[in-house]
Amino acid sequence: MTASCRTSLGRVSDVILSNLSVDGCGMTAPEGLLRPGQLVVVRLQSLEGLPGKVCWVRGKRAGVKFDRPLYGPVVEHIVNVQLSSPPAAPEPARGGVRRV
Repeated sequence: MTASCRTSLGRVSDVILSNLSVDGCGMTAPEGLLRPGQLVVVRLQSLEGLPGKVCWVRGKRAGVKFDRPLYGPVVEHIVNVQLSSPPAAPEPARGGVRRV
């Protein structure tokens, strides 16, 4: 599932979330964006930003612990919506041609 991540240094990047739970998530982000101990705000589409702290980083993968646990039914809803949504269409390239 896609999200955006804002670091305490003000850098913002699109990320891919995995293993979303009430306490945190895993993410794939551009290498060098995150470092252990860094404060971040993760924003999923249609939700408020979720502040947290980076616990570990291995290459492009990282783990984030949320400052406050998410409500369990909200996590279940997010996961169910993501599983039932069709994959996003590729972004159009310049000139309106789609990349395949």
